[in-house]
Amino acid sequence: MMNSQLINELARHGVAVHIEGGRVRVSLPWPPEKIPAEVKALLRELKAREQHGQLWSEPAALAQFRAALDRIRRRFPPDCIGWVKQNQPRLWQAVLAAQKEFDQAFHGQDMTGCRRAAAGYEQAFGMLVTTYEQQRVLTTEEAIAAFGCGRVWDLPPGKAAVLDTVFAKRGIRWQKCVTLK
Repeated sequence: MMNSQLINELARHGVAVHIEGGRVRVSLPWPPEKIPAEVKALLRELKAREQHGQLWSEPAALAQFRAALDRIRRRFPPDCIGWVKQNQPRLWQAVLAAQKEFDQAFHGQDMTGCRRAAAGYEQAFGMLVTTYEQQRVLTTEEAIAAFGCGRVWDLPPGKAAVLDTVFAKRGIRWQKCVTLK
């Protein structure tokens, strides 16, 4: 049962649910000792959802997504999306699918779904950035920094082919880099 359905069911029994000071409050039409068993079960469910952070809160859902975006922005290279769209379109589709999942959870007022979708969105972007960083050709400076070496050589095709063979046999992936002159 969605949160809105739970609250509607309580309202059908005459129970008013509202938020006060960030907490869920209820107004009962009877004294506590006369609460019907069905309503007690609904109230227990409402309390459990509140304790587990599952009650809908638009500001909290948006904050969850904004926090994911902030973490993505800290790691995101500016030229990444264009490269991924051209070279790894399935990764871009995963980002779009995660965004759609968040939108659906948000419009469905599903707090747990929003948390899950925001994490999925961040994970999809993480895969996109990781793939971009691992598969693009490094500049000379990036290669020197990545491998901790003093310089990078520009090998003629014959010598590069020898390294291709050696590394392929050992299952090692390497990139041919062009030196800056």
